[in-house]
Amino acid sequence: MITEKIKWEPNIFGDVIPIESWLECVKDGGFIDYDGHGYLATEKEQSQFIVLPSYVKDGKINRCYKSNGTRYWVNDKDMENFTHINWYNK
Repeated sequence: MITEKIKWEPNIFGDVIPIESWLECVKDGGFIDYDGHGYLATEKEQSQFIVLPSYVKDGKINRCYKSNGTRYWVNDKDMENFTHINWYNK
């Protein structure tokens, strides 16, 4: 469970993708960890929480981390705050 307040900042760079579309691409092999990383986001803002394609289990994002290495398990309640992934290719 994410236990920290979300810090929002504008989506300036990256590709903003609806979560369901991103999950479908991950399922189909369109995104792998080697390709880059994403931030849990809305259409206009991203959070400080980073996700990788390997964090998807059973069609859902199940964990995330911050740049300082802090890791969080993610549940359905947490995901209510997010509608998109702001994806950054390497």
